[in-house]
Amino acid sequence: MQYTNILCFGDSITRGSGSNCGGWVQRLRLEFEGDKDAGACAVYNLGIMGEIVSETAGRIDWEARRRIDKDERLILVLAVGINDVYHKTPINKFEHDVVTLINTARTLTKHVVYVGLTAVDETLPMFKNFNTRAKEYDSAIARACKMNGVLYIPMFDVLQPHDMPDGIHPNTKGYQKMYERILPNLKGIF
Repeated sequence: MQYTNILCFGDSITRGSGSNCGGWVQRLRLEFEGDKDAGACAVYNLGIMGEIVSETAGRIDWEARRRIDKDERLILVLAVGINDVYHKTPINKFEHDVVTLINTARTLTKHVVYVGLTAVDETLPMFKNFNTRAKEYDSAIARACKMNGVLYIPMFDVLQPHDMPDGIHPNTKGYQKMYERILPNLKGIF
């Protein structure tokens, strides 16, 4: 069976911030690295706190090429964009950056997955009216994925306010919900 590398790129939610049990990537690691049906597999968490899409696009090629051999299968999971919403990256620049990220990922592998944005807890003053803007950015991600043949996994309806103690980062239960949405989509690639 072919060796598989799953590289998960993104921000602090990809990294697993907000949970002392690890985030959704850690759960994928436990699932796939111990799954005999998946064969030999390694899962890498390449989430960086505060990262925006253009930053991920700028490092994905370099990071991926250092972790794979040409004979290995590569699956790239992209989960980035919420910080662009927070920092109010202009939507046209954001869309351009998402397409650039997807195009760069597609040069590395045909197995590219994009995890959509999560809603935040708008009851907190710092996130007032945030979700309206986040939906617009998430729609841009979904469109770019559709246009480029990339699997898009919607996340906007997965988390509830009680799943995010700080309003944005999931707790252990929130990450479990994300993992349960992501897992069957990745298993479909194997």
